[in-house]
Amino acid sequence: MTVLELVTGALQELGLVAAGRPVDADDAALAFSRLNDWLDGLANDNLALYSETMASWSLSAATSTYAVGTGATVNVARPDGPSQILRVSVRDTALTQPQEVALEPLTERAWASTSPKEFQATYPSAYYYNPTLPTGTLTLWPVPTSSTLQGRLYRMVPLAQVTALTDVLSVPSGYARFYRTNLAMELAASFTVQPSPALVTKALEAKASVKRRNLRVDELSVREVSALGAAGTLSRSRFDRGAF
Repeated sequence: MTVLELVTGALQELGLVAAGRPVDADDAALAFSRLNDWLDGLANDNLALYSETMASWSLSAATSTYAVGTGATVNVARPDGPSQILRVSVRDTALTQPQEVALEPLTERAWASTSPKEFQATYPSAYYYNPTLPTGTLTLWPVPTSSTLQGRLYRMVPLAQVTALTDVLSVPSGYARFYRTNLAMELAASFTVQPSPALVTKALEAKASVKRRNLRVDELSVREVSALGAAGTLSRSRFDRGAF
């Protein structure tokens, strides 16, 4: 599926383009811009993303703060907020079979009340992430004194931005419908069109299907479980079976 085919399909969902007819160049350009805005926004929704990545780096003794971002010490796309980080862990490379130990994430309030922040220990047990610019700031606590530690940060991979209408989109099954119907919903306001009830239903169903596919039960927060349950993404029977 090319980007042009995607925006054409989205405009067809809104009734703005007839089957077999080309899209007006100005309309295609506007839809292209809105598509990138929408893809950028999906970076804040882990359940809309399908691929996970990991960045590793060597910890320096008595150093607690590291820059996070493309080309930074923690070389991964800069998380825009703590929710975009799946987990942070450390492993001691001096051991024959180093185990990877997950660190406890600290909220802003928890970090503010952590004292003393300069407290040192061989290994850290928690981390605090501040989405500063141009790179984020990851702080480990206690300050690790070991010089043989390796840090690892895991996050979902943001959906790639498109660069031209001729770009080919390679996505997992179910994403073509998700992209087409939800892009149509995104475009409705820009084209001053009211989405039909049928389109609204299709868009919601396609989004729920993608989120079910990407569901990682062990990483769900209480808030995510509540949201998915309210949206009908998780069935009551799964809660009854004690899945959560």
